Amino acid sequence: MLRERRVASDVDATVPRMMPYGAFARVSSGIEGLIHVSDIASRHLATPTEVVPPGEVLRVRVVAIDPSRGVCRTRYVKPQQNVMYETRTASDANV
Repeated sequence: MLRERRVASDVDATVPRMMPYGAFARVSSGIEGLIHVSDIASRHLATPTEVVPPGEVLRVRVVAIDPSRGVCRTRYVKPQQNVMYETRTASDANV
């Protein structure tokens, strides 16, 4: 249950609905937070559905929780892209 989770924890959230200014993220039963469109993408979007379709599961960081209102503040945790790992071949390994 989200009320028992700590603020600043990363959780999986489902996107139940979209608005022109962002996506709502359901992090727990009855608790939703808005992910602002500027947090979803660094470029201008005509609509957030260009990047995040309804029903998508996203990783978000819970910034603040207000269980009495059923809302939380969230930040989208962007996936790491273009990660490069250094590898060695057998000839480089000095074995």
